[in-house]
Amino acid sequence: MLSDLTTNAQESYSGIRVIKSFVQEKAMLGFFKKNSEAYRDNALSLAKTEAIYFPSMALLIGLSTLITIMVGSLDVINQVEGASVGGIAEFVMYIQMLTFPVSAIGWTASMTQRAATSQRRINEFLHTEPGIKNETEPVKTPLQGNITLTHVDFVYPHTGIHALKIFRCR
Repeated sequence: MLSDLTTNAQESYSGIRVIKSFVQEKAMLGFFKKNSEAYRDNALSLAKTEAIYFPSMALLIGLSTLITIMVGSLDVINQVEGASVGGIAEFVMYIQMLTFPVSAIGWTASMTQRAATSQRRINEFLHTEPGIKNETEPVKTPLQGNITLTHVDFVYPHTGIHALKIFRCR
């Protein structure tokens, strides 16, 4: 979606003279609005998903820590063999060490999806066949005739740079 929006903006800026000469400003603005609204909807959907995912992960991690402490405490109170306060603390520390890797799974999945989209676009560009192909064995055609150039002049209109100026050439 972001790639479509970026492409649309880039093409519009590159071809602004064509758009203006064919009086297509409103049509292109409508097209851009449609693309930007689609991107916005997708971004909001992602934000809602992340707003649910990350707090849920924090809640589940907190609950697992709480349940571990409660069960361990009951075992220590009931004097279950092998249960100790140090063992509970150690287990809680292990849970805390696993917190970030588990919660990072969602973030990694999101980044992987974005990278896959970017890679698809790059592959599309890399696999595009050029419209003009170079001949492997070009045909050599001998040139014949007389060419005379007189008063040939070319200046780039927007820069004023003289590209060509010939008074007489044979």
